[in-house]
Amino acid sequence: MSNYKKNLVTSNEQRLKDLRVKIENHLSFSFEFFREREFFGIGDCDVHWFSSLLDAIKRYSERKIVDIMYEKSSRFHRIKWSQPNIPIKFEDLSWLPKNDQILIGPDEICQLNITQGSGRIIGFIVGTTFYVVLLDPMHNMQPSEDYNYVVDATTQSITQYDELKCKYDLLFKFTNSSLTDEQKDKIQLSEMQRRLLYVKLSDDDFRNYNEFCSTATFSDMIDAYSYHMLDKNA
Repeated sequence: MSNYKKNLVTSNEQRLKDLRVKIENHLSFSFEFFREREFFGIGDCDVHWFSSLLDAIKRYSERKIVDIMYEKSSRFHRIKWSQPNIPIKFEDLSWLPKNDQILIGPDEICQLNITQGSGRIIGFIVGTTFYVVLLDPMHNMQPSEDYNYVVDATTQSITQYDELKCKYDLLFKFTNSSLTDEQKDKIQLSEMQRRLLYVKLSDDDFRNYNEFCSTATFSDMIDAYSYHMLDKNA
């Protein structure tokens, strides 16, 4: 190995070592256990809220956990399940891990501030990782006495795929009937959705497709498609 390559490898190894030392005790985030539930949906949140959320995650990721816990602006604390009018119980978090390796209890669920007016991040900490469980844009997890412990409704978000599938199902349902203006509005595709292709196969078609793909090579697939197009244009 040339001296240049040796120096390059040594330099890269040193940079990685320095980076590990720098971030060793910094907080990281995992969305493995994130869910949306009633009163904890993010479907109505605008781009500014998501920008604030990402900025908060970035800000916390630059800090050590011990500093965050004692930093007033982070508003870190364990969830007080006895708070009046909380619209969810710990038992409702049924998707949390419950096994011999990791068992999460009610006293371990905590919150972090996004911004003063943007709500909280709800989760639990294992090691140096904050596992996000819920996002609380309306401050519903800890209703405030100043606002008579009122909670606000939220809307759960939907992925582009799920939205497109709903529109496709509606279109399929209305195939043999005249569409009203209201029905047309429901199936109107967004600009981004117009770039997507949704394909629905019958059970027989799906079985034939799987059977063909299990035995055919990639070249066979290209040939089959080419012959199909030749027959179609003949």
